[in-house]
Amino acid sequence: MFGIGDTEFVLIVIFAFLLFGPDKLPGMGRTIGRGLRQFREAQDSVTKVVQSEVIDPMTKAASAGADGVKAKVATDEDADIEAADLTRRSAETFAERKARLAADTDPTDRAACQRNLVFVLGQILRLLHPIMPFITEEVYGEMPKDEGAAPMLIVAPWPDAAELSRFVDEESERAIAMVCEVVGAVRSTRSRYGISPKVALPVAVKVAAEADAALLLAQAHLIGQLANVEEFEVAVETSKPAESAVVLGSGLEVYIVLAGHVDFDAERARLARERDGLAKDVAKFEKKLSNPGFLAKAAPEIVEKDKAKLADLADKLTRVEAQLAELG
Repeated sequence: MFGIGDTEFVLIVIFAFLLFGPDKLPGMGRTIGRGLRQFREAQDSVTKVVQSEVIDPMTKAASAGADGVKAKVATDEDADIEAADLTRRSAETFAERKARLAADTDPTDRAACQRNLVFVLGQILRLLHPIMPFITEEVYGEMPKDEGAAPMLIVAPWPDAAELSRFVDEESERAIAMVCEVVGAVRSTRSRYGISPKVALPVAVKVAAEADAALLLAQAHLIGQLANVEEFEVAVETSKPAESAVVLGSGLEVYIVLAGHVDFDAERARLARERDGLAKDVAKFEKKLSNPGFLAKAAPEIVEKDKAKLADLADKLTRVEAQLAELG
């Protein structure tokens, strides 16, 4: 897929001759030979990985909706609907796309996901092309494309930041950020306590605002798929369920019910360690922000960033201490 031909080999030899001179060329020839053998072995590994992990899955996923993918990224007879759909979905992660493609039975929704996947991957390949030209060119060649699209990545237009900025959707990004926090909390809790991913767990989430609750509840199906959650509740005033672990996120608290699965003495010990670590971090930032030298030399945005970090750490510390008190 990405082999070195005779031309490339001759150029390498000429370069070595010019760089090291004729006296050292025999020794350098042996070195170059060893390097080429190692490079070819690495090429074979890369080829297999790219074929199995990128090209094959992408081709398989695209084939089911090829008619909807080809010649369409965000423009077709339903352009006004799909443009809004693409704006929201473009902020979703590839992990979500994979889950949706595996589970969706709605052909329209499946095709929309595939179109967006192809669009985003195409932009990523353009950005990577200057530093990974051969691999990105090979992947691009296997992608479904519009009839008027560039035949090769090297002549494809560079992504336009101003044009792509219309796809920015802060609401969707906040929703997916919270999804990642909840899914990560459940998975890390499973790992910490040795609970099988096959065991469905009830989860409750306490959020800071009703808007966040609405965003997160809209993603309940996705969270259930990615974290194997059997019961999912989100509210501003929700209380901590009995015998549950707590994971603190940015503006939310995730309660994973572990009744029958966990030693709560260990949970108290974990929270105590987290409390001690947070206390050290709070003390570090307080000392830093009380240093006149730092405040005089640091840029204002750096000071504000550290103040925000200190406030977040202090908030987490307060919540951890409250959870420890609740456990007794």
